[in-house]
Amino acid sequence: MRMPRFSTKRVSRTVSIPAPIGGLNARDSYADMAPTDAVKMENWFPLPSSVKLRLGHSVFSSGLGAYVETVMAYNGGATQKLIAAAGTNFYDCTAGGAVGAAVTTCTNARWQHVNFATAGGYFLSCVNGVDAPKAFDGTTWTEPAITGVTTTDLITVTVHMNRQWFIQKNTMKVWYLPVNSIAGAATSIHFSGLLKRGGYLM
Repeated sequence: MRMPRFSTKRVSRTVSIPAPIGGLNARDSYADMAPTDAVKMENWFPLPSSVKLRLGHSVFSSGLGAYVETVMAYNGGATQKLIAAAGTNFYDCTAGGAVGAAVTTCTNARWQHVNFATAGGYFLSCVNGVDAPKAFDGTTWTEPAITGVTTTDLITVTVHMNRQWFIQKNTMKVWYLPVNSIAGAATSIHFSGLLKRGGYLM
């Protein structure tokens, strides 16, 4: 009987693997990815020719009682504030360290916001589609008197042509306020004629 002959010689080769400078690629299949793409990057940041290890973190503010889901910067000329939405409260985190009492309350901590200047001052306008809109002037939180629309349905505040614009959630409507104003009668534009396959704006 013949026995097969096996080679005992170990064969190896050196292969260079490039650094994942292309960053995280969650779009393409593995076969279509460039050699410089990564399927997972934990604590690494891509640079033009290498990757850099994340340097860690330090606690800036504490005592918020829940996860921070929105961080908002108020830029009112010489006055600047850092506001964090956590749980059902807003906190002033400008000074860092342990926060004090909540500056205002809310239903959830997922807010959209924009800074807006009017003749009455600088304002941070905030909406979340659940609570009434909020406005901050650097000192006081208020709920602007917006009429003509259910204000608890407003999301995605933005500024265009000196007006504040909003989307009415789960609809094809946008609403805008008078020029240079954070309150007043809102006017709508309906985009249903353009969205022939249905849906809603985001």
